[in-house]
Amino acid sequence: MKNSPEKYEILGHPTEWVQYANELFEASEILIKEKDNSILIKTDSDGKTILKKSGISRSYFLLIGFALENLMKGYIISRNPNFVKNGKIEKSISSNHNLFELSKKINEFMFSKSEIDLFKTLTEGIPYWTRYPIPKRFENITEEKILSGETRKIFTELFDKLEIAIYIYENRNEKVWLDTKLEKRLE
Repeated sequence: MKNSPEKYEILGHPTEWVQYANELFEASEILIKEKDNSILIKTDSDGKTILKKSGISRSYFLLIGFALENLMKGYIISRNPNFVKNGKIEKSISSNHNLFELSKKINEFMFSKSEIDLFKTLTEGIPYWTRYPIPKRFENITEEKILSGETRKIFTELFDKLEIAIYIYENRNEKVWLDTKLEKRLE
């Protein structure tokens, strides 16, 4: 099929967003297995340790940020397919990586404080410290967040909650999406 608005809508179906989110999730899981194999230590001029972290911390945050962004967009599009129409995606969900703003478009959930904090962390991190050593402007320098077991727990539970909600919603009238792993988790 040649590029067309119809092909674009097929590629923008919520299941496609979920599939890509799962690829990013799986990549983050590969990284998490290596978290203790690469430890970075920063010291001050006196040799005093000022930071000790896993060498995969920033990359992990980047991957989970993009994974959640894809899931959230898939969720929003599942509820309103008009967000992907006439060969383009609605600007209100595609103009930046602001997960906190995307979360406000998901009215069916009451996100916990820790989930909202994660959205804010990822919103800050994606355009800056998960990808680059400096932001575009010095005024935007913020403190890098360090990967913890709690961060991973919040992410995986949130990912699971959003993925299942999309799956159930997409299959509400008839089975249009089959995922045996999800089916087993729903039993």
